[in-house]
Amino acid sequence: MRFMIIVKASKDSEAGVMPSEKLLSEMGKFNEELANAGVLLAADGLHPTSKGVRVKFSGNKRTVVDGPFTETKDLIAGFWLWKVKSKEEAIEWVKHCPNPHNEDSEIEIRRCSKPKISAKSLLRSFERRKSGFGRRLRKYNRAPPPCGERRQRCNYNPIYSLKAVVRKRLSSTRRRSAQKSAGSSASRIVQIRASVAPRTQIRLCT
Repeated sequence: MRFMIIVKASKDSEAGVMPSEKLLSEMGKFNEELANAGVLLAADGLHPTSKGVRVKFSGNKRTVVDGPFTETKDLIAGFWLWKVKSKEEAIEWVKHCPNPHNEDSEIEIRRCSKPKISAKSLLRSFERRKSGFGRRLRKYNRAPPPCGERRQRCNYNPIYSLKAVVRKRLSSTRRRSAQKSAGSSASRIVQIRASVAPRTQIRLCT
């Protein structure tokens, strides 16, 4: 299970006041424990809302609102992303966390929703489609690409491949038309010879 551990903002964090050296060292040790236990996936602190913006949505209208924002209790100062076996384990880790502020503070635990389609499956499907497209290109690309002598999979040019396909189709149509014209001309010659031969024989006999 993945959980996001949200550190709520305080007046000091919104004012841009840096934590004390003692708190920074304690947080560093705590993060090291999380990493050694294989729990820590990501962690970072956030700038105060005076350096941020919000985008409000109202139908098709978009409104940009610059910070700072006054509702300190609803603001976020930082976060962790943990991978644990249960919510109880995440709670125990939070209990061992040092107080992130020099005053009364609050840490929120939220479980991350698991998507129906993972990023790995999307990447695999994309790679399959890409490889299939490459096979189709290699089918029509008989000559090496113009960008280099070496023929590599990453050097296939879709425009060049399209030109090759068009050239191949044009050559096949021209070949068929030539065969049809040759067949029709041959049949005409045979018909002319068949019509002329009896007359020549009659004239020779007389």
